[in-house]
Amino acid sequence: MSDQELYLSAFPTTFGWCGIIGRDRCLRRVLIGGRDRDEILLKASDTTTSSEDWFAECRESIQRYAAGEFVDFSGFEIDLTPFTPFQTQVLKRVRQVAYGRTASYGQIATRCGRPGAARAVGGAMSRNPIPLIIPCHRVIGSSGRLTGFSAPRGLDLKQQLLDLEQRTLFSGH
Repeated sequence: MSDQELYLSAFPTTFGWCGIIGRDRCLRRVLIGGRDRDEILLKASDTTTSSEDWFAECRESIQRYAAGEFVDFSGFEIDLTPFTPFQTQVLKRVRQVAYGRTASYGQIATRCGRPGAARAVGGAMSRNPIPLIIPCHRVIGSSGRLTGFSAPRGLDLKQQLLDLEQRTLFSGH
């Protein structure tokens, strides 16, 4: 996917403003936890055209997720072309971490065939352009502590997302 002709849809959720960026039905970026629409627009690339109707199915899925519904994002197409083969492998493995579950950076490294590469996994995840769809909030330190989350509100938002998923699972949604 080239950097041309990308669309942005910005919308409110219970955990702040979000934005989805891409074209056709392929996601290039997901922005989460913004204070307002202007913050999302500012973070969006200059190559985006605002279109509130772009990819309504994804927008509605994120809004339902934020409202506490179980949502499976695995069917959404994503663009990982700017990443190295290892980074792509990491992001694909993180995408497989189930709703309401967590995995450690070390576990992801092992699943990628690179035991001991937990820091490299963290580096790849710090570049994750598609949070929620690639659920990097579900990856935690080996001690069980929350570490590294670059979205606005950082670890507070990471904890909020994990708590939301636990509440959803226990409520039977």
